[in-house]
Amino acid sequence: LVAFFAGQTSGVITFVFFSGVIAQALTWEFFRRTLQMNQMETLNQLRVQKARWEVRNIIDNIRSGLLTIDRQGMVIRVNPACCRILEMESRDMLGRKLEDICRGGMEELNQKISPVAQGGTPVDRGEVAIKRMGREVPLGLNVNHVTAPNGKILGAISIFTDLTREKEMKERVRESDRLAAIGELAASIAHEIRNPLA
Repeated sequence: LVAFFAGQTSGVITFVFFSGVIAQALTWEFFRRTLQMNQMETLNQLRVQKARWEVRNIIDNIRSGLLTIDRQGMVIRVNPACCRILEMESRDMLGRKLEDICRGGMEELNQKISPVAQGGTPVDRGEVAIKRMGREVPLGLNVNHVTAPNGKILGAISIFTDLTREKEMKERVRESDRLAAIGELAASIAHEIRNPLA
């Protein structure tokens, strides 16, 4: 309209008109793509939050203790089962050196975990005994490297379980086997005595 009222030729008016239409279309496309990108970013953030929540939920609800340290031996993550098994509060462990936490009865646990954080061989189905509140607690544990996407070792993660009940059950089974063997021996002796008496 400006070109028409300014006395321009129809070619210039047509050019200006189509330029305006194209500019408007490009502007709308720009806003549409920006909106679409914002929606995708929001959706991705929601997915990341959901994944983090799921992982946190799994970690917090597994029955095995989970303890993660960095290469310097600082505790960076524990779960509720770890606190229950070690009989410590998370605030007393997080941000502290594992070596300091394990003084006074849990040194063997530190000796299994710390070398792995420094690049040592992972521990598969290891066993340690810790002393807590005057009693010995046997633990079965696995320790593996925590690695960056490029493969660099960032620390170690340990998953451990209290083996007290399993050990007690094995002891009961062993005692039952022993009693059964004594019973068989007694029956055999009785049989050997009964035959000559008969």
